[in-house]
Amino acid sequence: MSKVAVYGVICALQCAVMIAVIHFACGLRGNLIERWFVLWLASVIGVALGLLISAMVNTNESAIQLVPLVLLPMIIFAGGFTRIEEMDKDAQAITYAMPSRWAFEAMLLVENSSRAVTTDQTDEHKARVPPRYTVVHQFFSKKPHSNGDVATCLAIMSGMAVLLLFATGLSLKLKHLQ
Repeated sequence: MSKVAVYGVICALQCAVMIAVIHFACGLRGNLIERWFVLWLASVIGVALGLLISAMVNTNESAIQLVPLVLLPMIIFAGGFTRIEEMDKDAQAITYAMPSRWAFEAMLLVENSSRAVTTDQTDEHKARVPPRYTVVHQFFSKKPHSNGDVATCLAIMSGMAVLLLFATGLSLKLKHLQ
């Protein structure tokens, strides 16, 4: 598990550089610290998932072959290509198990929290548009599944990281017993 600490520090540095460049290059307005923490937590989940895959197989070749099988569903079910509400019920259920989906939602919410309501409607309509859903509504036709709370997304992602790290430790223990 010492690898987790080393990779966690590397991830923290990579996330800081990426957030700094992307934030200013794209004109994002969300909180830098929140954005960095969401990205760092997502990268820690990636590290934990990679360690779990390597702990479950016997060769590097097997691990490399499993990576696309794990990553493709994470990309497909994150909610960036197709709105989650537009997916069928089975696919929607799968999205709840995808860390990428919660990271994507958290990033939207972080950015959204700093943007003002902009509509071309009357002032009466503007008052009815919740300010937290100005960017988010592009990907969620209704309110987000986290009820618009970044902390909910982070709590779910933290639980996933702990679960993956526990599974990695268990897998290594069982592998050692054989």
